[in-house]
Amino acid sequence: MPLVGLVILDFFVLRPAEGQPELTGFLGFVTGRGTIFVGALLSVIPLSYFIGMAVASISAQSTIGVGATINATFGSLIEVR
Repeated sequence: MPLVGLVILDFFVLRPAEGQPELTGFLGFVTGRGTIFVGALLSVIPLSYFIGMAVASISAQSTIGVGATINATFGSLIEVR
């Protein structure tokens, strides 16, 4: 989960605004488009796990119809995004 926070911080805070000169060195590597992409790709893994656990928990504690609806709605949330 710290990776998720780091990617969000990297994209919205550390990434230079368009039109600014590009950063160099370590900060330039961290704020690069490739690094942000790979970090976002890897941060989807724990998020999908927690969404799956939440859907399974809610489905188990509700009726069959509500559980099936929630599972169908949120089961493929990661694939949609």
